[in-house]
Amino acid sequence: MKIILEKLPHDVSADDIREFLKGYVDVLDLEIYTSEHRDHASAWVTIAATHAEAHWAIGRLNGRYWRERTVEVYISLFSDNR
Repeated sequence: MKIILEKLPHDVSADDIREFLKGYVDVLDLEIYTSEHRDHASAWVTIAATHAEAHWAIGRLNGRYWRERTVEVYISLFSDNR
């Protein structure tokens, strides 16, 4: 299952994201996207979780203030989510 994290700090690392998600979901893979035209980074994260587990984690992480930003987290509509 894939989740998307938006409004991350531009200098975020894979280790930072793994630490942010620790205790909520198990990260299998992640890709970080940055752009000169946006003031934030985004990440697509493949997680080991059922649909219900992913919703539980998103409910706790979405809107969380982290590293001077309010992070948005949601399930990707364009993946093999079941």
